[in-house]
Amino acid sequence: MTTHGRSTAADGSRDVDTLRRCISDVVALSTLSAVWVGVSRATIAESLAHVLHGMLGADVVYVGLRRTAGAAACASAVCDAIRAGLSAWLNEPEPAPIVPLLPDGTPPGFIMPIGIYAEYGLIVAASRSGDFPSDTDRLLLNVAANQATIALVTDSAREDQRVSDTLLKLGTTVAAELNPESVIQTVTDEATAFTGADFGAFFYNVVNAAGESYMLYTLSGAPREAFSRFPMPRNTAIFDPTFAGRGVVRLGDVTTDPRFGQNSPYYGMPAGHLPVRSYLAVPVVSRTGKVHGGLFFGHKDAGVFTARHERLTVGMAAWAALAMDNGYLYAEAQRANTAKDQFLATLSHELRTPLNAMVGWLSMLRRPEVMTSAGVPKAWAAIDRNAEALIELVEDLLDISRIATSKIRLAQEDLDLNEVARDSARTIEPKFLEKNVALSVLLDAEPCHVRGDVARLRQVTSNLLANAVKFTASGGRVELGVACSDAFVVLTVSDTGIGIHPDFLPHVFERFRQGDSASATGLGLGLAIVKNLVELHGGTVLAESEGIGRGARFTLTLPRQSPVTS
Repeated sequence: MTTHGRSTAADGSRDVDTLRRCISDVVALSTLSAVWVGVSRATIAESLAHVLHGMLGADVVYVGLRRTAGAAACASAVCDAIRAGLSAWLNEPEPAPIVPLLPDGTPPGFIMPIGIYAEYGLIVAASRSGDFPSDTDRLLLNVAANQATIALVTDSAREDQRVSDTLLKLGTTVAAELNPESVIQTVTDEATAFTGADFGAFFYNVVNAAGESYMLYTLSGAPREAFSRFPMPRNTAIFDPTFAGRGVVRLGDVTTDPRFGQNSPYYGMPAGHLPVRSYLAVPVVSRTGKVHGGLFFGHKDAGVFTARHERLTVGMAAWAALAMDNGYLYAEAQRANTAKDQFLATLSHELRTPLNAMVGWLSMLRRPEVMTSAGVPKAWAAIDRNAEALIELVEDLLDISRIATSKIRLAQEDLDLNEVARDSARTIEPKFLEKNVALSVLLDAEPCHVRGDVARLRQVTSNLLANAVKFTASGGRVELGVACSDAFVVLTVSDTGIGIHPDFLPHVFERFRQGDSASATGLGLGLAIVKNLVELHGGTVLAESEGIGRGARFTLTLPRQSPVTS
């Protein structure tokens, strides 16, 4: 958008010299579209204003193009008034069919649309001369507008092709690249170039112990040092819609937005921050609705980002989200593969240990010369103990297989969870005595009826108790409790053991995962089986711990049933 003034006016005469100048001017204007190939819209506006300034009998020539409104400065009050009056119209997402009137105080003028419906912009020529515009002026304005239209249509086609090529490139990259950071960097670079932003950045959602914060992930158009001195964006009124995934924020001038400058300690841009007036922010949201972060773009001038820029960046953000989804899926597959390898190694060890013990004792029983009469009972006890451990391992594997293939079947009967807890405690009590861990059982005074499979619920309770005694040192305590309300029955197992690290707590019910690998034995299936069996009974199970050395608490909740009476 550009304006220029002229001190002389065309006389409008039709003498031979004027006709020659007119022909010469038409020829000159007709070559402009070829001259403008590959240049920016701002350059086209500036060039056209200069050329028309030298041809027309006008005091002011003003060229306003869409998507570059406000890009060029005006030196006079008249120019400023025209720019202010047309800026909103030029920045509308879709071309408005009615061109606005020039503001009051502007010299009488003539508006020539660029494009049939002024879809590309307009030329304003104003003069206080009474004979303006002459027929020659109208002719020159018409030729100029046609040349600008040709250049802009060609530019749009070229840019559309570039957009298509870039989106195709991004799609190919996303399909082939398993590292999301490289894709995000490509998206940031391309979107920064397309929007004409001074800089673009992607900030990634990170949740830490203090709540939600954000870290710089990629940057384009500026060195990282430009941001290294400043804290990452917070959930202020301007940033929150993006980080919450509620939608795009596009501001012609962020400094005039009522949300700007309302937050301490800076109340606006920090000292030394890159200047920003035009602002565009697009959330990066996965197909499942998870907000990965946001793409942010800034420019030192106002009115730079348009609806077209917004639509393009939203498309690029979708590719960025897909890249991050793919990255997470790949990382999860890698973790699952690692967990599988670790499980197979653990399974080999856990199976070999009881088998080696059984084979060893059986070989000794076959050699009476080395086995005393006092050692025979000890041998059979060891064989029984290891055979029982082997059976438990196999049963856990079979349960996991049945659960995974939906082949597990539950009996449905009315039962009292108090009795289930009491029976489970009696069965596992020898392990507590052997390890010198105290076990207390606190049952509800009333029957707590649930509907389900008594054997499976005993298995759940026994697994929770076995887990508690396993991670509780000698001299520690474990408490088993049952309580019921009108709607629910709650079973809790709490201990004074080693506790659960906060990082591991979300994974405590996952298969093949154990928190303290140094002291843990077994396959890491017990709590996974607990969770699945409880959910099959329509209940929930929750793990809590205040951290390492602070013990743990498992809470099982089942829907309460009224007892069946005959």
